[in-house]
Formats: sequence, structure tokens, C-alpha cells
Amino acid sequence: MSLTLAAAPRGARIGFTAAGNADHQVVLTVLPKPWRPPGTPRTVWVPQWPDRRHHEIMLYELDRLHVTATESSMEDLLERCLEVSRQADNGAVRWDSSLLAPDVRPRNLGAGRVRELSTNPHGATADLLQLLDRLELLTPPPEAMHAMPRRSPLHRPLLCRRFLNEVLARIHAVRRGYRPVVVTRSAIRGRIDAASAVRYVNTGDPRLVCRYEELTESTQLLGIICAALERIADGLGVRPLFRGKFSDRQLRHDAVTLRRAFAGVTTVPASTALRVGPRLHLNRLDRPWADALRLAVAVLADWAYAAEESGRPFADAVELSIPTDKLWEEVVHQVLARSRFTRVLAQRSLPTNLVEDPWVEDPPKPSQSRPDNVAWRGTAIWIADAKYKSLDWKSPPDRGDQYQMFSYTHLFSDADSIVERALLIYPGEDAIREWRRGRDGPQAPARLATVRFPFPQPTDAQSPAAWDAYLDQTADRFVTAMRL
Repeated sequence: MSLTLAAAPRGARIGFTAAGNADHQVVLTVLPKPWRPPGTPRTVWVPQWPDRRHHEIMLYELDRLHVTATESSMEDLLERCLEVSRQADNGAVRWDSSLLAPDVRPRNLGAGRVRELSTNPHGATADLLQLLDRLELLTPPPEAMHAMPRRSPLHRPLLCRRFLNEVLARIHAVRRGYRPVVVTRSAIRGRIDAASAVRYVNTGDPRLVCRYEELTESTQLLGIICAALERIADGLGVRPLFRGKFSDRQLRHDAVTLRRAFAGVTTVPASTALRVGPRLHLNRLDRPWADALRLAVAVLADWAYAAEESGRPFADAVELSIPTDKLWEEVVHQVLARSRFTRVLAQRSLPTNLVEDPWVEDPPKPSQSRPDNVAWRGTAIWIADAKYKSLDWKSPPDRGDQYQMFSYTHLFSDADSIVERALLIYPGEDAIREWRRGRDGPQAPARLATVRFPFPQPTDAQSPAAWDAYLDQTADRFVTAMRL
């Protein structure tokens, strides 16, 4: 066997993919290139697979995996990882945009360019997962979710954690409601079952079957929620790949804790919950529980929710990956939001009338030109674009990036403000360079600046406090450097 795979050939995608069979399991993680130790991209060479059933392969963007070990089962798993990665780009097979791509055999396998397999089986994947969670990239809006019936070791824990977080956020809004009750009583309440009334007339048996609506905390909605909590508490039924709050142990612990908070609620049987849950009508006061109900049904149905559209599902190969530039855009937005600006809007929140396209037809259509971030500082506007690429600090930015920011400074319009600064923000250590806009005089307000923010490291995402410290420190250094 000789198989060579390239990890994110464009250096712009991170994530992990997993495949398994009856004998082995492999998890291949592609980490951001800023996490790479000093040095150029390297090749992970596998002349022989270690003697264990679970294999963790850790690569960085632009690295390569070269396998010469002869083992048919592992070859099949890697080929499945490659195939599911091709399907990750909305079904379009593109060599350079996927997480994994086939590559030619490396010519030089000498010392210094070869790394061994990772000896930390879960650490790299868990660190990357924590970073995605801090940036809320694991909880896309419902319309971006794609459901598939599989018990994925990657997506299943993410679904359960999202469900538990949703229930925890809504637990203060628990309210009593009416639940249909059918019970045999000696005193009449509600409507009497006709058959029991006939039996009473003929036999004198005072027991009557009554049907009525009872005001109780044990509503059908909460009964379905509790059924999903108990399913998680019993175990996910998949081999866990993660540690921390996404581990099987922590998920079960949190599910038990939440179930105890609903001690007065009777669990609806899983079969009934799956039948009734999708059609359950929520009144106006219960509508905040809509997402929790939808997720509860997914948990009970053994679905896995992927954060992006994917191709045909594989029972034994799954992938979770995102473009790294999207992650970097979210990092930059959170840092700018903590700087000394009056208001900061991300691209998704910008009104369509603030920017025009360079060329407009009649009748005009909504603009497609939108910067990543727009910040207001009094009457001054700062336009910022996040660029996940390396930059030779002795050279100016790419010509395309220059013209992009040039057009933003001309085409962005706010009646009460003027564009004062355009920013191109790259990952790296602190450094700032500035240029004035062409054809403007030396005193013109519009200037272009290139800025570097340190890329978040694994330790920065280990806890909410560590993440807040990273954002605050980066924002403080930016504010100081730009004299805000």
C-alpha cells in the first residue's frame, strides 16, 4: 500500500474526520497552521501502524500523510475518510477546498521533514473542538442544520451537548399546563367513559373511567424533554472521542442533574415521544421550548445533526470541518467588539443599504459587497476585513485586497459618519503599517492599516475565563497600538 493525502491543500480548512469498522477506528484531525511548531509543513510518514485499535492522526494545514504500511482495513478507512471529505463541499468535488485531498508521493522523506503519529489520542481533536465551541461555530442556526439517522461519534455528542445547553437555558421558564388524564375513580371528574357507566348500572361497581385535563407540571412537552434526558443519562451508545464537557461521562452527569430538576415530571415513553413530539402544538408561552423539543426528538431518534450540508451519509465515516477564514472572521469580530468602539456590526448584521456594488444596474439589486466588520467610533467609521493568510511585513498587502478596501472606503455610506480607517487583520504578532488612500492629500482621513492579532492557542479555549482573557488582552493591545 502507498497512499498520500494532503491536509487542506489551500491552507484554509480545519476539522476532523473519523471512520471505523469492526476492528479499527481512525480519527484524522487537521489543525490550524498557526498551531504548528516552528518549521515548514511536514509529512507524517506511516511505515507501520502502531499495535492498537484506535489511531489518532494529527496534521496541520498544508501537511501531508504518506502511508506505506500494508494493512487492508486501515487502507479502507482512510479511503472512506477521503471520500466523505470530497462530499463536504456541497457535493462538488474540488481538489483544493476539501479537508483531505489525494496527493503525489513525496520525493524527500529525510530527517526534519517527517513527523511520527501523535501519541496523544484525543488531545488535538478536543482542543480544536473547544475552540470551535468558544466561537459558537458548533451551534449554527436551525435552517443550516442537516439531519441524518446515524449514531456518529463526532456529531452525536455535539447534538447532546446542544440539547443540554438549551434545556439549561429554558429551565427557569418551566410552567404548569394541562395534560390529558384517563384514570379509574370512584368520584366523578370530567367525562365518564360510556362503557364504565354501563358496567356501573349492571353491576353496581362504583369505579368509573374518567377523562379530564389536569393542571400539572408534568406536561407532555416536559415529558418528552425528560425522555431525551434519560436517553443521554443511559449513555450515547457510541464510543466517545472527546474529553471535557463533550465526553460521555460529562454528558451523562449533566443529563442526570437536569433530570433531577424535573423530579415532578413523568417521562413520556420514547415511542410515544417520537410519534407525538414532531406534531406537538406549542402555545405562545411554550414556544421558547421549540428548539429544545426539536433536539429532544433528534436525541430519541438517534439522529446526528451536522453543521453543514453533506453528501450521502456513511455509516462508518463522518467529517466535521469549517473554512478557517470563517473561524478567523469570528475571532476578529469578538476582539473588535471588546475594543473602544461605539458599535461593531459583523457582515451578517449589516443593513443592505450601507454598501453599494462597484457597478449597479437599474433597477438596483441588494449589494453583494459587504466588509467583514464595520465599527463606529463617534462620527468615524472603521472598516475591517479578516484575512487568514501570511503576509510579508516588508511588503504591502495583495493588490486584490488593496482594491477591495479601496472600494469599501468609497462605496460605504452613512449619513452621519465618514470612513476614517480601513483595516486588514492577519494572524500573527503585533505589528502595524499604514498607507493613505491614492489621489487623496496627506491630510485625507481615509487610511489603510495592516494589523496582526495573535491566533488563539489551545490553552486560550480551555475555559470561559481563559477565552475572556485572550479576547481582553488582544483588544487592549489593539487599542494601545491604534491609539483609540
